[in-house]
Amino acid sequence: LTKLPEASFEFCEKLQNIELPENLESIESEAFASCKSLQTIKFPKSLKFVENYAFINCKGLKKVTMSSDKPKIAPRAFLGTDIKIL
Repeated sequence: LTKLPEASFEFCEKLQNIELPENLESIESEAFASCKSLQTIKFPKSLKFVENYAFINCKGLKKVTMSSDKPKIAPRAFLGTDIKIL
């Protein structure tokens, strides 16, 4: 799995924490949209791009951890969350 498709986990309201696989390269739009219980996510070193709205309305999201190689993050990837700057 190198790409997490659009709306893969949309509205998974019980999802709380995510550690993505090491070979993942991109997270598409709305992949985790409205996962209201999501609190933490760990990006793998292989991640290169996070599309707009990937985490839209994940109101509980508090912590995003990434490797030293910061992926390109679209300006509206975390719209509707408390995550401001990565």
